[in-house]
Amino acid sequence: MGRRLHIAIVTYNRLESTIQCIESVVAKTDTDFRLTVVDNGSKQETVAYLLRLYNKKIIDDLYLFEKNMGVACGYNFALSISKEPFFVRLDNDIIIQDKSWANVLMEALTTRPETGTVGFHVWANCPEDTIAALRDCVVFVPRSFTTGACSMSRRDVHERLGFWCEDYGLYGEEDADFGFRLHQAGFIAGYIDKRGRYIQHEHTPYETDDVGPLRNNKNRVATLRLFLLNKFMYKNGLRDLFMHRKYDARVDGLNVTFAENPEYARYMEEVVKLGRKMEPVLAADLEQYYKQR
Repeated sequence: MGRRLHIAIVTYNRLESTIQCIESVVAKTDTDFRLTVVDNGSKQETVAYLLRLYNKKIIDDLYLFEKNMGVACGYNFALSISKEPFFVRLDNDIIIQDKSWANVLMEALTTRPETGTVGFHVWANCPEDTIAALRDCVVFVPRSFTTGACSMSRRDVHERLGFWCEDYGLYGEEDADFGFRLHQAGFIAGYIDKRGRYIQHEHTPYETDDVGPLRNNKNRVATLRLFLLNKFMYKNGLRDLFMHRKYDARVDGLNVTFAENPEYARYMEEVVKLGRKMEPVLAADLEQYYKQR
C-alpha cells in the first residue's frame, strides 16, 4: 500500500534550523510519509548535510537548485513529483512538537472536504471565529489563506487549482494568491487553533545578505500590486484558476536548473499591459489595502 503523506521541505541555508526541522519530522511524525527536500542554492555546509541524509536514506528525494528560485518554485517542484493523497509544505525553521500533527491535519481535510488547505498557527494573533470542533477539542479556524510555513493540502485540490503562483518573486504573495483561488473554486482555508502545541516556528534568519533587500517596501508594494491585478483577473475570468508553472525544470541527477517557459512569458507580457491600463484602479486598491491593515 502506498504512502498517504508527502512532506516537502524547501531549504535555504539556516543549517541549524534545518537540522532541527528534519530531525523533528523524522522523530515526531506518527504516520508513514515520503520526505522530499528541495534546496534553493544554499551554502556548501547545508548541501553537504542534506547529501549525508540522502545517502543514509533519511531523505527520500533530494534536489539541489543551481540558485535560489524562491519558495513557490521550490514547493511547486516537489508537488510536481508528488503522487500521495496529502501534500505538506514545511519551512525549514519549523520544529515538530507533537507526533499527531500530521494526522490532525489529515483529519481536518478528510472530515471537512470543502477544506482545501489547513495548517497550524505560527503567529501570536489567534482569531476567535471558529466553525468546527474536531476531536480532543481541536478547533478549525477559517482564514483567507493558510501560511506556507506549515500547510497541508489534498491532491484533488491541486488537480483543480494547479500550483502556487510563481509571479511574485522569491518571497511574495503566493500563499494569499492560492487562498484566493481556493475560495473562488468553492474551497476554504484555515488553521488548527492550537498554537505551539503541534509545531514551533523559530523565525531564524537566512544567514545571507541577498534576502533582506527583497523585503523592502518597494518590492512589497510591487508584489501586492501584482496580487491585486491577479485577483481582478481571477474574479473576471481573465485568468484561469488552474495555475501553471512559470519555470521549466531541467533535472540532471540531483541537480536542477530552470528556464522561463516561453508561453508563460508571452502571457505575462499581456498581464503587464493590462496592469498599465488599470494603474488608477490598482493604486486605489493598494491604498484601501493599507488602510485596512
